Amino acid sequence: MNRLRPLVLLSIVSVVFLIIYYSVNTEPVYPLQTVTKADITESIEQLSKQFDLNTDIKSKAPTYETRANESIGQYIAKHKWTPEEIENLTSEIPIYTISVLVDMEHFEVDPFTAEVVRASNIFYEINSEKEVSEFIETVFGAGFEKVDEEQTFFGEVEQIYSRGEVIGDIEEKLSITLTDHAIIGFHKYGEVREFQLSTSLFNFWEILLILIFMVTIVIIAIVATVQLIKRLNKNEIETFLGPFLISLLAGIGWFFGLYLAMGTVDVFSLLFTGVLTYTTFIILLITAKKADYVQPFSQIAIKLQPAVWNGFLLMLVSTVLVTIFYGIWAQFGAWTSPVMDYSIFLNTPLWALPVFALSLGICASISEETIFRRYLIPAFDRWGVIFSVIATSFLWGIGHMGYHMVPWHIRIFEFMIIVGPFFYYVYKRYGFVTAIFCHYFYNSLFGSIFLISIYWPVGVLSVVLTLVPFLVFLKRSPEKRGHLLFRSVS
Repeated sequence: MNRLRPLVLLSIVSVVFLIIYYSVNTEPVYPLQTVTKADITESIEQLSKQFDLNTDIKSKAPTYETRANESIGQYIAKHKWTPEEIENLTSEIPIYTISVLVDMEHFEVDPFTAEVVRASNIFYEINSEKEVSEFIETVFGAGFEKVDEEQTFFGEVEQIYSRGEVIGDIEEKLSITLTDHAIIGFHKYGEVREFQLSTSLFNFWEILLILIFMVTIVIIAIVATVQLIKRLNKNEIETFLGPFLISLLAGIGWFFGLYLAMGTVDVFSLLFTGVLTYTTFIILLITAKKADYVQPFSQIAIKLQPAVWNGFLLMLVSTVLVTIFYGIWAQFGAWTSPVMDYSIFLNTPLWALPVFALSLGICASISEETIFRRYLIPAFDRWGVIFSVIATSFLWGIGHMGYHMVPWHIRIFEFMIIVGPFFYYVYKRYGFVTAIFCHYFYNSLFGSIFLISIYWPVGVLSVVLTLVPFLVFLKRSPEKRGHLLFRSVS
């Protein structure tokens, strides 16, 4: 007699739950930007020429990212605005912006009008309050009245202006940053008094945690290198080609993922990608067993089949756990940017979009599972399971601080409460390769589903590319395939 394995049953329940949950709970949908890179460049250059800012964007390689207004976003989510209401609001005030970083200068552009609504690290000389008013009227029009003035931490003066409420409780505001008789920044934005907008470009604690993450990766790379040298001296390295090819695949994934997401890859991104790839390679090299790699491909494929299948099923379970986590926190005001990945439509040709989801899955699954599961878990387990779970979850979580959320640290809670412990269990119960496939399917399918919500033909193609590893399982004969689905009982 056969019966379904518990994991299969749990994954079926997970699918049913997700269908019911997302049919009942719908997230606000923001319209996709209509401006192009050429429109953005033209607007910034016009502003630069008008006020002698000397911004040279054409000869540079700026990064482009989309950033939602969290004050308006939380207001929209609370009142469950329809797509039509959201689209009407975009004609009144930017609900999200396209962020452009050119060297040290930072600009934000309205994604529908190409109006420059924010600039930082500029220098426009003024000699009187009247000239400030003239600047405001020239750039943003009439109607703004000064409502506040305060001194920043660095001694600059920030003046706040308001033009009143535009729709509902959303107030149109403008900040002008002054120092030494010059305007060094401005920012036009919408704000709801109930949900204060964080107008600072960078959060100190986020930056600190990201630095801790980077230093941690460098330390791991150094320690692993020392271990490699010792093993080389003892002739304990069993294989080279397999770890090299897998690490190379991860490095290619990181490069294309970053390039498609930001439109460019700067020196810093290349350097850090190189460190991640190198660290992945060294760890795989010192932990590899010859028997795992030096086999005919057909045997390796057969060996991978349970890991692929279990990874796919575990991905469904993990998706439910994360969905429940954010569903609960949403009741307490947590918010996630609806436009987090919109920049890929600005940076990436339509035909290359499926590659983005594929790259996202490949690079993160290989590198992160190698570093945080294959290497850190055995290292931390000597101090106990609880310490190992907490430490690996925290370090893994702070590596994901670039996501735009409220509160900003909710991603750390997600990893420490849900994702980190779950992947610790997967690694211990099902093994390293299963953890890689679970991570791969999770990242790639999330990216593919996002693409489906925007351009469904591209999203469907992305799903097909994502599921290619799953075909390894389908190569089994029907009889053998059943052994993965069922377990026999007497």
